[in-house]
Amino acid sequence: MKNDENKSLEELAKDQQKQAELLQEEKTAAIDSTKSDETTAENDSPLDTEVVEEISEDEELISDENLAKLPTVSKKVYRLIYGAIAVMLLLLAFGIYRFYPFHNKIMGTWTASDNPTYQLDVKEEQTSFTIKNVQNTDYINMVFEGDLKATGTNRYRLENVSVYLDVDKEGLSEDELTTVKEQENLYTVVAEDDETLKLQYTDEALASAFTNDLERMFYFTLEDFKYQLFPQDLRVRSEALSQTSFILERQT
Repeated sequence: MKNDENKSLEELAKDQQKQAELLQEEKTAAIDSTKSDETTAENDSPLDTEVVEEISEDEELISDENLAKLPTVSKKVYRLIYGAIAVMLLLLAFGIYRFYPFHNKIMGTWTASDNPTYQLDVKEEQTSFTIKNVQNTDYINMVFEGDLKATGTNRYRLENVSVYLDVDKEGLSEDELTTVKEQENLYTVVAEDDETLKLQYTDEALASAFTNDLERMFYFTLEDFKYQLFPQDLRVRSEALSQTSFILERQT
């Protein structure tokens, strides 16, 4: 009986000792956990402070220095872009004007200083190409009048062409003038004053005098721009003339 009581007392003592050990382990674990949290808090706090300080410094740099510079840089970039666009538009406009056969580029009087036999007069209403001193006379000029038509890059020709003779009356006698006026099958008097007589070729006269198509008899091409808006040279091509290609110079 005594032996059983002794055993119960020993087991009870052992249980109490185990409980005491468990309680001590829990206290130790709680203390360690508290120290760990404090250490982590101590370690995190300076890092967070440094990050916050760096962000604040970056914000100050952006707001104070960089933001002050950004508008200046943007203006320079915009000016460069606008300047490049303006130059491109100017070159485009010049290119269009340079190659498109605008009527005003050829307007004016064209002749050759060393050979005044040929003269081109381009006006808004009408264009005339004159061959002076026909048949080696100094009183008859042959005039081709028509509408100027663009046919290519700075190239033109006449259409709706009519042919006239401008006669200086001083070169003909009264009998010769009378004879010319009476040739109604060849000429029609369209204008006359005390000094000049203007005769228009009839269809019969045109058929016998010209084998070429009148609207394709003369071609005019602007040349020698040399970066100018208005060229100074005009090339004339015609198979009907003794000189099939020659240059006229701008006079006005």
